[in-house]
Amino acid sequence: MLIYSYIRTMITTVTDIDRILAETLPSGSHPELDDLGITPEVLAALLRPILSRLHTQAVEMAKQVIEKEALIKEKKNILRLKNQEIEKLKRQINDLKQGGRVAPVQTTSENSSLPPSKDPIGMKRTASLRQKSGKKSGGQPGHKGSTLNQSDMPEITIQCIPSPVCPKCGKAIDTCQTKVVEMRQTWDLPVPIVPVITEYQCMESVCTCGCHCRGEFPQQVTAPVSYGPNIHAAVGYLSTFQVIPFKRLADAMFHLFGVRMSQGTVSNILNRMKKASAGAYDEIRKEVQCSKVAGADETGVKINGKGKWMWTFQTALATYLFADDKRGREAIDKHFPNGLPNATLVTDRHASYFSMNVENHQVCLAHLLRNLIFMTQLVPESDWPVKMLQFLRKAIHTKNEAGGAVSEEITRKLEEELDALFDDSPHIENESNQKEMNSFINGLKDKKNYMLVFLTRDDIPADNNGSERSVRPVKTKMKVSGQFKTFEGAQAYANLHSVVQTARKKGENPFEALIRIANSLV
Repeated sequence: MLIYSYIRTMITTVTDIDRILAETLPSGSHPELDDLGITPEVLAALLRPILSRLHTQAVEMAKQVIEKEALIKEKKNILRLKNQEIEKLKRQINDLKQGGRVAPVQTTSENSSLPPSKDPIGMKRTASLRQKSGKKSGGQPGHKGSTLNQSDMPEITIQCIPSPVCPKCGKAIDTCQTKVVEMRQTWDLPVPIVPVITEYQCMESVCTCGCHCRGEFPQQVTAPVSYGPNIHAAVGYLSTFQVIPFKRLADAMFHLFGVRMSQGTVSNILNRMKKASAGAYDEIRKEVQCSKVAGADETGVKINGKGKWMWTFQTALATYLFADDKRGREAIDKHFPNGLPNATLVTDRHASYFSMNVENHQVCLAHLLRNLIFMTQLVPESDWPVKMLQFLRKAIHTKNEAGGAVSEEITRKLEEELDALFDDSPHIENESNQKEMNSFINGLKDKKNYMLVFLTRDDIPADNNGSERSVRPVKTKMKVSGQFKTFEGAQAYANLHSVVQTARKKGENPFEALIRIANSLV
């Protein structure tokens, strides 16, 4: 600080050079200077550049000092936060030692909602939600296999004629009497696979009155050269269903089909397909909105480097995806302003779903089972998580054994057993573990009425695996492409993904569904 004050003084002192010279240089007649031939004006001229240089150096030094002081202040703040974190970790270590553990439980895909892709490298998978069935792995007795069947209408037939001479006795064979005894087929693609180029010629006739009458091009033929609906569908299929990024997709279209296109053209085609699919997309939304049972989930995506969200609402026969900036209720209301009034909604415990207008809820038990596995690892001294694990597995097994909805009597007994589990709150000596357990149990109590709804109806599942499957391709897309460049591109993916996934659920060919969309382009 002394150095800083000194430099500030220097800056103030040498700021007005002319004033300093006027006050410093002697006035009047000065023989000693006259003898040297130096006038006050000459002396001022000599001193002015020196003082100016000193002023410049002082300002630069002051800037450096100010920057150093700011850096020192920042380092002190970082050091203070680090010390606080160290003290916090020390307290956690002491708590863990008192509880008989030396390290916190690591969160993985087996004990939380963390995806397997986020698991530590080299992690051994020892826990599983599935229980051993006692059966051998592979196909079970009575399982119908599948194989490539022969076609009744082959395009090419080649007859394998035997030799005209008998290989055994050497006599001539009458080849006119041959017959088919066995058939084998090979399936292959024609090479090259080339596009079919259709030329539209606008014809003109001249009337006797002098009017030139011209034919009209089809509505979809808007440019001298354009891509047809099948190419539009192929680009949509490869990008959405096969999650191929733009550059590789353009390469594939050229190498496989001889169709040249740029990455910009791929983007334009997908945007046109998005607009063309608007009607089908809204029909899917309406189908989900009117459903009796639906599931919902959301996952993070990157759009132009920023974190956004991709939502899914799906049923047994429809999948509806949409992209949004938010992860809250406002994102849902944009697409389902009235909620899903007829549906039992199967989800995790994300608060936004429980503020929706729905008939009922079912909490995903697969999520709860993973959470309970984590609690058994975090608090091994308590048997409450184990009891709850066993109870939920018992409830799921009960419905599986029944082959559908469970009787009211059995459901009531299971509900009473669940109430007893919540009433039997565990007591743990370690204070930190007790708080963790209480927080977990209280969170479950809030959703207790939604844990066993799946027992009451055939069509309500115990888990939300259907929704997780519908967003899993989104994560694959992120792994392959890294991100969506624009929000419009993300929504184009959501539209087409909804179309192809809904087609698959209904037993349709997803590529043919995209062709129908492309044929509506005008």
